[in-house]
Amino acid sequence: MVEFITEGPVRVFNLAGLEIAITKPMLVSTGCMIFLSLLFIFLGSGMKTIPGSRKQIFSETIYGFIHGIVTDNMGEKYLGFIPVIGTFLFYILGQNLVGLVGLKPATSSFSTTLGLGLAAFVIINANAIKEGGLKGYLSSYVKPMPFLLPITLMDRLILPISLALRLFGNILAATVVMSLLYGALTGLSHFTALVLPIPFHAYFDIFDGAIQAVIFTFLTMIQIKLTADESSETHEA
Repeated sequence: MVEFITEGPVRVFNLAGLEIAITKPMLVSTGCMIFLSLLFIFLGSGMKTIPGSRKQIFSETIYGFIHGIVTDNMGEKYLGFIPVIGTFLFYILGQNLVGLVGLKPATSSFSTTLGLGLAAFVIINANAIKEGGLKGYLSSYVKPMPFLLPITLMDRLILPISLALRLFGNILAATVVMSLLYGALTGLSHFTALVLPIPFHAYFDIFDGAIQAVIFTFLTMIQIKLTADESSETHEA
């Protein structure tokens, strides 16, 4: 039976009186980052002007896919965000797929998804300030009418929590279902315990995991464009 890891400190370090806990989601997240980094370094190595290997064709296909979704949803003006969007998509997808090897996804921990939400929040607002200037960015909070300030402020501030909760809730639910399934299979034959979970893994880990990665990435793309456009329009006005 596949063992799903549980959250909790693996080790606690004391640094100048401050306790720093190393948790299992942190280890899974770090392992996933290292694996993806090495994978894409490998895929990006030895590039030639004319593709002559399956590796380069595969690499260019991945790049073309990210290029396409950025262009279609944000416009060519935002092609500089291809690395950011690609990182969000493949990092979250990689985290969601670790259930296939018996690990609990780090995205089933709210601290992980909140970190992703805050990263998206910083990118969205930093880009809006860059595009419209600080004055244009601040002015966008009171457009078209000043009384909308509380609503706009709440909408901007709740975004990282909304992104985090959506991803966290869906992945946690899938993890719980799979844990209950494996618990129910205890005592059955090894063949049954091995074969029966396959369609559930296909749905919860692969299909739902991919859907949640796409949703988080697309919402981030939309917010980057909308917030920047609002700041730019205010600045030009």
